[in-house]
Amino acid sequence: MYDRLLSTTRNPDIITVLRNLQQASKERHLPAFQQCVSRVEGAGGMAHGAKHRRGRGGLT
Repeated sequence: MYDRLLSTTRNPDIITVLRNLQQASKERHLPAFQQCVSRVEGAGGMAHGAKHRRGRGGLT
């Protein structure tokens, strides 16, 4: 996503913000999501007795 957005702008301020967001996603957000997935998988697919909600998706 960030590569696509970066290719559409030449504004240096926007490029700086997008690169910072991209770096945070790789170094912080992705590992946090991976850790969460590991916990859910270790709990048999549902963390802490959460129920899957139909329609809008997500967990309740």
